[in-house]
Amino acid sequence: MSEQKVVPYGSWKSPITSELAASATQLTEVGFAAGEIYWRELRPEEKGRFAIMKRGADGRIVDLTPAPFNARTTVHEYGGGSFVVPMMLFTSRTFPTSASTC
Repeated sequence: MSEQKVVPYGSWKSPITSELAASATQLTEVGFAAGEIYWRELRPEEKGRFAIMKRGADGRIVDLTPAPFNARTTVHEYGGGSFVVPMMLFTSRTFPTSASTC
């Protein structure tokens, strides 16, 4: 075991860089319905867009909210959520300009 050293706050070397932290995909709001798993996924590489994902009973993973939809709301700050399953009702911070992009 290495010897512990006391150093001033914030001056230690960390293996966790700001780039690593900013690039991490986050999974939130997990839901279950009819043998399927749903979750909201933060995608830093897509400007912080949230996508709603589903893992079907057959094991296949599907993106249910393609870009430019951003399944995000500030309602969850008050105890709500950004989507409901199994009927796939969600809120979006952005909305496509054409129905053909859905």
